[in-house]
Amino acid sequence: MKLWMLGSGSRGNAVLLECAGSRVLIDAGFSPRVLAARLAEIGVAGESIEAVVYSLKVEMPHCWPTGWPFSCIRK
Repeated sequence: MKLWMLGSGSRGNAVLLECAGSRVLIDAGFSPRVLAARLAEIGVAGESIEAVVYSLKVEMPHCWPTGWPFSCIRK
């Protein structure tokens, strides 16, 4: 199991969890550009993330597969 803290604080939160070859992004509290840059820093392609889990309630448009953050991690 691997865990990357991509950021935590008042400007956003994001954690990447990898276990048994699967990657899950927990929260996506950064803009697509910032999140892509932080993933690149750890050598992880956004396309390799299989799921996004939110720890807080989010508005429905943010959850649709065609919207952010899916547009950043799935191409």
